[in-house]
Amino acid sequence: MAQQVTSDLILTLTPDMLFVMTVDSKQNFRYAQMNPAAMRASGLNEYAYGATFHDVVVPSEATLLYDQYFETMRLRKPVAFVMTHEEQIGESILTPVFAANNEMTHIVATVRDITDRHQREEQLKHLAYRDALTGLLNRNGLSHGLDILDVGTRKHPSLYSVFVIDVDNLKTVNDTFGHIVGDLYLANIAKRLRDATRVEDLVSRLGGDEFLVLAKVTSQADTQILAERLLETFRVPLIHEDIALNASVSIGVATYPIHGATIWDVIQAADMALYEAKGQGGQRYKMKL
Repeated sequence: MAQQVTSDLILTLTPDMLFVMTVDSKQNFRYAQMNPAAMRASGLNEYAYGATFHDVVVPSEATLLYDQYFETMRLRKPVAFVMTHEEQIGESILTPVFAANNEMTHIVATVRDITDRHQREEQLKHLAYRDALTGLLNRNGLSHGLDILDVGTRKHPSLYSVFVIDVDNLKTVNDTFGHIVGDLYLANIAKRLRDATRVEDLVSRLGGDEFLVLAKVTSQADTQILAERLLETFRVPLIHEDIALNASVSIGVATYPIHGATIWDVIQAADMALYEAKGQGGQRYKMKL
């Protein structure tokens, strides 16, 4: 005999989390019903029925939930939002329920666990924006970061210095020790650049043996100090097994908005300064005049 499909059975079997909240005249939202999936994810049970968010949920989450439910009540139409709870990411849709007199009596929340999807999206974003060898921003990641920065610089003008860095002796390392050692050499250079810069600075591998650092500065004197620090960080040889590699880099430096109307113009100016540094024998920095 086929099992009769009831509303309770549907609530039990659906994998999405369902929360039914009552709405009263004082703008309180109280738990009225949850399906098993919702109870498992929230850690709540029937004892929560009649309670508000602030009665049973940690304050930060309770405030976020209340604000979203209040927005649903204010707009009188569905509202969607995403919230993280104990490392689980839930995508919620809040749907208002009205009585015959058009009074809102309940809000039904349908919550789907999107943790795995979010992690996959983050992995794809990492692959799209990060260099596989060094973990630094690649050209796509740099372009994305600079586009965001360009909007910010138009609203809040600041000084930004660009350092275009070229490895002088990568070909020699590859020809002498092979590309595996050459890759280790590039990865070590990337690590040194990260160690010599701040978290908020953009550090990118442009491709091959060329890197870029973009840093907010307060003066040209700051720019010179950072250029000297970047050059100094490569004076210590890289030791790999019984191989000692002396790093040699050339650095071209330019500053926004002194040397260009956009960050992209300044990168070109720094690139020109780089060629001057390499033309003078490398292992030095050259600031755009």
